[in-house]
Amino acid sequence: MTVLKKQKSFYNQYSRSEIGGNQLSAKAGSDLLFKTTDNSNGNSTAVHNILRIIAACAWLAVIVFLFVNRDKFTVDSVVRYTPSNRFLAAAVIIILFALKSLSIVIYCGILYAASGILFDIPTAIIINIIGTAVMVSIPYFIGRKSGRELTEKIVRKYPKAAFIADFRVGNDFLVTLFVRLIGILPCDIVSLYFGARGTNYPKYLTACIIGMLLPAVTMPIIGTNISNIRSPQFIISVLLNALTMIVSSVIYLIYRNKKEKIKERNSNEKRTDQHSCDA
Repeated sequence: MTVLKKQKSFYNQYSRSEIGGNQLSAKAGSDLLFKTTDNSNGNSTAVHNILRIIAACAWLAVIVFLFVNRDKFTVDSVVRYTPSNRFLAAAVIIILFALKSLSIVIYCGILYAASGILFDIPTAIIINIIGTAVMVSIPYFIGRKSGRELTEKIVRKYPKAAFIADFRVGNDFLVTLFVRLIGILPCDIVSLYFGARGTNYPKYLTACIIGMLLPAVTMPIIGTNISNIRSPQFIISVLLNALTMIVSSVIYLIYRNKKEKIKERNSNEKRTDQHSCDA
């Protein structure tokens, strides 16, 4: 129980640090739902508009609910309120993955770990993979419908997204896989971005599942061994996740330093050209 409390504190801190991204996700969703059909040649009806408003209100209600109850989304609470029936439990976990895709105040690691507590490891991994597919697909299609202008909003709000833009050339699968592996941005923000950029969906989905496979496998093991933190399974799983975080941070720091040097060199060349013109 002490470990669960520590874990709750960590997840709560993680959630608070990313609440700002939830605003962008909610904005994209509500904008999409409120989007009018200007090219429908007047076929849009009052009933259709009312349904759009109801859908948008329901969307915003979910966002508000998740925000208000963000401190309650812990491994302990998910396990406690999940039905004992295995099929219902699996359905609830997948629904929570869908809710997580609408709001980053839920840390997906909580759901991965809860699966390990509720099910045997092979079943938990399968459920996590299905949940991952759902989690990365919903914001992807929201971004796809929102259009390319959303990418500019994302880059303005998240400067790290420029990292994706720089690599957004060539193979969609490799680019998506690389971004998912290093994990420098919240999951749903990345999904919104790739959707808005029109990335090929089958390649995107396959790369996402492979790129997020490590936590989908290790977090259930951590959840299963949460009461025995000295077990080899727990230690190895934690170390693998920590190593991934360190490597991703190093990669991003190298990228940022390289960008700063390029920017400085371009600035120097510009000043040199300007002095030459003045002379």
